[in-house]
Amino acid sequence: MSANQMIAFEPLATATGSSPLVLLFPLGVATICGSMFLSSISIQATNSAKLLEIEQNFSELESERRNCKRELEDCKKERDSLKQEQNNNLKQCLADLEEARMPEQRTVIVCGADDGEIRCENSKTLTIVSANYGRTEPTAQVCSSNSATMDDTNCRLDVLNKLSQECDGKTRCAVPTRLNDFGGSSVNPCPNTYKYVEVQYTCS
Repeated sequence: MSANQMIAFEPLATATGSSPLVLLFPLGVATICGSMFLSSISIQATNSAKLLEIEQNFSELESERRNCKRELEDCKKERDSLKQEQNNNLKQCLADLEEARMPEQRTVIVCGADDGEIRCENSKTLTIVSANYGRTEPTAQVCSSNSATMDDTNCRLDVLNKLSQECDGKTRCAVPTRLNDFGGSSVNPCPNTYKYVEVQYTCS
């Protein structure tokens, strides 16, 4: 078939049922148009496939991004939890060390005119923390007396220096309880009140 030959395209019948119009095109033009049409369809199919592949890749990347974000958040939570636990452990350790360094404080009350003694075990030595001669408790359960009043509970004479000089550094020590041991009537903190010595000390 030569290039000058014609090719006929006969479309479908019209809606009115009239005879269809027959279109005549040179053979070369028809061939070129057909090739272009097929090429266009092929390009569109290729582009659609590439677009679908890109969308799938994007979806996968987005899913990976969300997973990475969740893993990062989980790591941060775990890190914060471990950090808090370490801080708590450190605080507890420091508290235990402080408690271990601080010897237990003891309190002894020796009634007036009685003989009292404080001591430490296991070769530890005394350290007087505070010492008061007088009365701070109104109750008869603390050094009661039938011959003296116990109403004055604001009765204090600081005898820390006296007890420290006599007891610090020793493993045992007698506790003085008589007024004369602390200076006599001139330093009496509450005349006519039955007094006692209250000593707080540690062993270390």
